[in-house]
Amino acid sequence: MNEFIGREIELKNLNNMYKSDKFEMAVIYGRRRVGKTSLIKQFISNKPAIYVQGVEATAETNLRFLSNAILDFEEPERVNRHKTFYDFAEAFEEVQDIANKQAVKHLLRKYGYPPDIAPKAVDTVVSQAERLASNEFED
Repeated sequence: MNEFIGREIELKNLNNMYKSDKFEMAVIYGRRRVGKTSLIKQFISNKPAIYVQGVEATAETNLRFLSNAILDFEEPERVNRHKTFYDFAEAFEEVQDIANKQAVKHLLRKYGYPPDIAPKAVDTVVSQAERLASNEFED
C-alpha cells in the first residue's frame, strides 16, 4: 500500500489554487528524491489532468510522450497510438482547446444546462468565443 503523508499543507495550497477563479500557477521545485512527483500525482489523482514527465532525450521523443498524454486524455480508448503533434506549439494549442472546453463544461454544469445537449453547447460556446477572440485581435 502506497501511503502519502506529510504534504497536507502543500496539497491544501494546490487545491486552493485549483479552486480559485483567477489565474494561478505553482512552481514545484526541490532536491532530488524529496517527493515532488508524488505530490503532483497525488494532487491530480482525482482531477482531469494531463500528466507527462519529460525525459533526458530528444525533443521528438518528449513531443511523442506529450502527444500520447494529450491524446490519451481526450480519448482513453483510442486505437491509433502513432499520432504525434507537429511541434510543441501545436500540442499546447490542443491543451488550450481542452482547457477551454473543460471550463465551458464546468459552467454548463454549474448552471444546470440540460445534459443531453451539453456536448453540442460546449462546441457552440467554444466556437463563439474563438470567433470573438479573433475579431478582437483583428481590430
